[in-house]
Amino acid sequence: MKKEDYLKSIIVNDTLVNIGIDDYGQCYYFEYYDTKEGQIKEVSCGTYCTNYEEEIKDYFNYYERRK
Repeated sequence: MKKEDYLKSIIVNDTLVNIGIDDYGQCYYFEYYDTKEGQIKEVSCGTYCTNYEEEIKDYFNYYERRK
C-alpha cells in the first residue's frame, strides 16, 4: 500500500488490517499479513463501497471459517 493511499488501521480477529483508498477515491482496499501463507495480502472492497469496515469483517469471518 502506498503511504498516500493509507486511511487507517483496525484489528479484526486479532489481525492488524491496514485500510486504504485508491488514487481516484473510488475503491477502498485493505492489506494484512496472512500468517498461514507467510505473505501480505491485498484485497479490494469493491468500487464505491463506503461500508468498508463491515466488508472487511465479513471477509475475515468467511476466511476464518475456511481455515
